[in-house]
Amino acid sequence: MRLNKLVLALGMASTVALSGCGYDETDKSDSLFVPEPTPEVVPPLQAFAPEGQLKAQIRRTTYGVPHIKADNLESLGFGSGYAQAQDNLCVLADGFIKANSERSMYFGPHASLDFTTGLPTAEDNGNLISDFAYKALKIRQKAETEYPNFSYNSRALMEGFSAGYNQFLADVEAGSQTAEPFCAGQPWVKPIDGVDVANYLFSIALLPGAANFLDLIFYANPGDGQEYLPRIVGPAPTQAQTAFIQDVNSKFVAYQNRITTPETNPRDLGSNGWGLGKDKTANGKGMLLGNPHFPHTGNLRFWQSHLTIPGHIDVMGGSLVGMPAAINIGFNKDVAWTHTFSTAEHFVLYNLELVSGDRMQYLFDGETMPITKETVQILVNGGPAGMLVAEKDIYTTPKGPIAEAPATQAPFGWDDGQAFMLQDAKMPRCQYG
Repeated sequence: MRLNKLVLALGMASTVALSGCGYDETDKSDSLFVPEPTPEVVPPLQAFAPEGQLKAQIRRTTYGVPHIKADNLESLGFGSGYAQAQDNLCVLADGFIKANSERSMYFGPHASLDFTTGLPTAEDNGNLISDFAYKALKIRQKAETEYPNFSYNSRALMEGFSAGYNQFLADVEAGSQTAEPFCAGQPWVKPIDGVDVANYLFSIALLPGAANFLDLIFYANPGDGQEYLPRIVGPAPTQAQTAFIQDVNSKFVAYQNRITTPETNPRDLGSNGWGLGKDKTANGKGMLLGNPHFPHTGNLRFWQSHLTIPGHIDVMGGSLVGMPAAINIGFNKDVAWTHTFSTAEHFVLYNLELVSGDRMQYLFDGETMPITKETVQILVNGGPAGMLVAEKDIYTTPKGPIAEAPATQAPFGWDDGQAFMLQDAKMPRCQYG
């Protein structure tokens, strides 16, 4: 910058000095003429790697923070996916299968979040509830439908991220990298693609809202009995399979009367941010302080990195695990940014007025709207009973899924006169209007 200013000043002085001598500005043959500097030509930011050749440099500080450098967005995502897999493989792999409604297939019917022991946290059918409810939320369908419409930049980051994640898995299999013991070589730790990344991001977006209603979505049904229970599909079940599904369903019935509406912000999430002007700091340059109240473990932890594409991007900070080469809270040489977590409710439960005599239709501004029944299937690891196909009916409206608590949790029921529909401010819209 100093050289440019000096040349510009000299050129202006020469023009002034020579103008009184009848200097023609179009005549550039005069030996005193100094041309203005040629503007630096910055090549456009490339989204995808040329010829699919992904390449990123990852350097880590003493404390393990990755500094990732690449020449295009896809390669930057590639480095980010690889480094995040090195640091958070178990959390990421579980997040991908959860969003894809596959937890029951790998972990069995009960929630298992203890990556140290791999043992169920409770005999709660939590995985079955999660898998079927995520089917009702339709986020996988949303990801598949909308992915081709994402911007080139977004798809480049997601596809690069998935390629980096997959490369780390390949390196672990080849023995050149080591993974967390609980994850290494497990069948649920498997390659992903860009749609899987989009699906995962949708699932994270719903954590403060609709994801707290998974059990109420699971139990929703227009009948007055136990029509919500899953059914085993296929040939006549063996004795072990019959015993397995009876045990599972008995836990659903027992849990039914303990369901409550979810707490608002059950994890006490929050954040603070302060912007200090230059007159309030010792160096006179201002300061931004971010203070997220987020967990230090799991898929809501922040992961620090430094991301660089020379001439285009040079940012450092933290992002939620699974974010493909994006900094949520951070800084570059010019500005810093943070965000805060809103403790406001992100969801609304609507009490629907059903059409008289028909539990599958409701009135909206005088117009009849349908409640749609869809039968979906998931795979369930039954242990000694083998791998089973379970199916269940889920219920949705053009605006969102139906949610229901048992009669003991009145007034949130589904009877001849009313039903309840859930909307989330961040819920996928392509299926729900």
